[in-house]
Amino acid sequence: MSLTQIHDVFASVHEDGLNDLIEAFYKSRTRNFIYGTPDFAPSTTATITSIPAISFPGIPGGIQFAVAFRKPVVDLHPDSSGGSAVLPPQAGQFSLSANVILVVLCGGGKRDIDPTHGKPTGTGTVPKVEHTELEIHVRGSITSDGSSIGFQAEEIEIVDICPESLESVIECMMRMILNAALQNIRIPIPSLSLDAFSLTLTQGPTIEQDQVKVWGVI
Repeated sequence: MSLTQIHDVFASVHEDGLNDLIEAFYKSRTRNFIYGTPDFAPSTTATITSIPAISFPGIPGGIQFAVAFRKPVVDLHPDSSGGSAVLPPQAGQFSLSANVILVVLCGGGKRDIDPTHGKPTGTGTVPKVEHTELEIHVRGSITSDGSSIGFQAEEIEIVDICPESLESVIECMMRMILNAALQNIRIPIPSLSLDAFSLTLTQGPTIEQDQVKVWGVI
């Protein structure tokens, strides 16, 4: 059967190309992967997105924290890990692994703190900072709004957190935060068009043979 089936155009993106795209996106738009409250990020810059602190009675300025995603890697079905993946992609799915750094400011103080490691970047009095690094594993599906292709995390697993109830709470939070971050990573369908031909999506996206596939008319 023709790759285009009953459609005019078939297009696909291999997982290697997809990871190259994510890496380039990570380097050029770091702020979509690093988030910090005002004591970490007084304003949004090219490298960090400023978010509100968590308001709590008796804590001036609220709870200050930062979240940073590092080294995101996508694997499209079928599983390319050789059986080592914590959440291998099933038919029509992708898996994603990444490191997540969580930093909490334990009291008031200076703002010049590296949100990706919780370490001071300047001199002077520095507040107590606690940070941890988690390895997260995700399984999800491809989405489309008709004009672009995106990613939706459906399952998440963080290894070696006890008790299980704490693990479930953190996984729930990470799934919500990650899905919010993934909304910024989208592949415009017009980018799959050729020269003067414009692709209108009629089927897909689907995940098969380590590729995201779409069909359309021109």
